[in-house]
Amino acid sequence: MKICVTNTVADLPSCTVRGQHLATCDGWARRSTGSGWTEVVHVSVRDEETGRTSRAPLGCRGCLPRPAHHGFLCDQHRDKLGHALRVDEESHRVLVDLVMHLWSIESGGIRDDNDRVASAYGSRWPLAESRIQANAIYSELVAVAIAISVDLQIPEPTWSPSASISTGFDVDATFVDAGRAVRDLVEWIEEHAEEATNRPHSAEAIVRMIRVAQTALARFPLRDVAHTVKHVRCPHCGRMSLEWRPPLYAGDDVEIVCDGCGHATDQDYLDAYIHAVRTDPRRAS
Repeated sequence: MKICVTNTVADLPSCTVRGQHLATCDGWARRSTGSGWTEVVHVSVRDEETGRTSRAPLGCRGCLPRPAHHGFLCDQHRDKLGHALRVDEESHRVLVDLVMHLWSIESGGIRDDNDRVASAYGSRWPLAESRIQANAIYSELVAVAIAISVDLQIPEPTWSPSASISTGFDVDATFVDAGRAVRDLVEWIEEHAEEATNRPHSAEAIVRMIRVAQTALARFPLRDVAHTVKHVRCPHCGRMSLEWRPPLYAGDDVEIVCDGCGHATDQDYLDAYIHAVRTDPRRAS
């Protein structure tokens, strides 16, 4: 029986079956040191009585490799690949929309659940972080395409003139250029993906691409999601328990609701609060 390729690559988290263990398992979670050896994973544990923190070994939750039912991919990674390559209900390619989104916004992504409030307290993110992520996704797609070309002995896809296979998109490329380049690659990969998963080299490249794409989706979601607003007090009860909720439909207003007392406010209150924090003379002292 073949196992998921993640179990054969040292720097990839292994796909394992929760609650099932190898005969050699000593009961502790382990990770590769990168030199053919493994070490026990330790976590910080806080003593509630003394308040002291100490390190303790982490118990193994399951180390039996997950079987590969789709070439060298397990069911979980096969589903993730399908999600990455899929066309959504609006006939849009998810990866294409994501890269176009990343290339156009020039943002630092989600930080502390509310990046605007965090920035009021002095934190900073590089403005081009979203473009770095877009280039990372394109580079991983290129790596997948080259791996497939080598493994299946077929010609490489036609590369976009708006990007370099080694450095990513040209700095003056538009988000439309970026989207077109990714769309062509995704369609080419989808055409050969089923056969390519039967090759460990291609399967590994696919897993790496999936990891980069999921990281980008988590930090730069295509759709706004509700989240806790940190560092901001409810104007009614004074507790820091506000939740930011996106508009329910286009043109609707943002709603900010207190989980404690149920008081509802709006984006104007949040903006005013942020302004007050930024202009507080005590921040300059």
